[in-house]
Amino acid sequence: MWCLPPPTVEGGDYAESLLRIGVGARPIAMGGAFIALADDGTAAYWNPAGLSQVRSPQIYATHAFLFKSLANHSFINVALPLKNRFTIGLSWIYLNVDDIPGFSTATPGRSGINQPGLPGSSLPGNDTEQVYMLSIAKLYKFKPDFIFYGRVPIELPVAVNIKYLHQSIGNKTSNGFGIDVGMMLRLGLKNLLGSDHAGHLAMGLTVRDLTGTYVGWNNRSNETIKPGIRMGFSYTQPLRMWNSTLVISEQHKLYNAETFSIGGEYWYNKLIAVRIGYGERFTTGAGLIVGRIMLDYAFQKQTPEGTHRISASLDF
Repeated sequence: MWCLPPPTVEGGDYAESLLRIGVGARPIAMGGAFIALADDGTAAYWNPAGLSQVRSPQIYATHAFLFKSLANHSFINVALPLKNRFTIGLSWIYLNVDDIPGFSTATPGRSGINQPGLPGSSLPGNDTEQVYMLSIAKLYKFKPDFIFYGRVPIELPVAVNIKYLHQSIGNKTSNGFGIDVGMMLRLGLKNLLGSDHAGHLAMGLTVRDLTGTYVGWNNRSNETIKPGIRMGFSYTQPLRMWNSTLVISEQHKLYNAETFSIGGEYWYNKLIAVRIGYGERFTTGAGLIVGRIMLDYAFQKQTPEGTHRISASLDF
């Protein structure tokens, strides 16, 4: 039986739980190695700078049943490109868990810090967690003149997220605000390598909860989500002979090498994709483009039965 810890001790582990669950079938299928590749609505979560790569108005939605269908997890994003290479994004992340076993009233431990009580008491309830995000992305383009290679195209997307967190579990509620920042550096290698077969190299960097996200509960306890820095690289190689594209990406926390993840994606004729990845667990998936609609599926070996995710996006 799955039990959530009660919000009694400061530290951010509980309030941050929803933000640790990745969004989108495509990124999950690639092991979560998406910071340097993000180019759709899920960029608001993985790296908001990637929203600048959305070329037309887009609606993105994804859903998953987690923990043997005990939890419903959803993500919706609306991205709107504006003038001067600005993009605005509005996102909603939702997690709901019904019939959570309750915890008895916290009791003081030897150190004086409240300790969780035993499960199964008279405090059962539902856990509902939501995050609302406003993303503002800007794309800068340069063509510096390298002495031996001529003018090399460089793209530098940057972005900021302003997010509001709300959670209710039983009769307890919490609210918090936070700021994320992200950037990318995309380099076209055609001129640099002098080959028409060269692809694109990209680096991505995000700082989540830049100033520390304070979350206050109505029972006068609080949590602080500490800043987290993540970095990744990706390489996109066109395979013109087969009318295909191969993408390889990796991602890691700068302060914790154990979070290293890697993923791959193969597109045929810009219509069908197969993906594979490994982060904490093995993942795989596929994608299909039909007109202006993109459909994605991911399987994650999270439990013996695994977790299935479905995503869809519509470009206008």
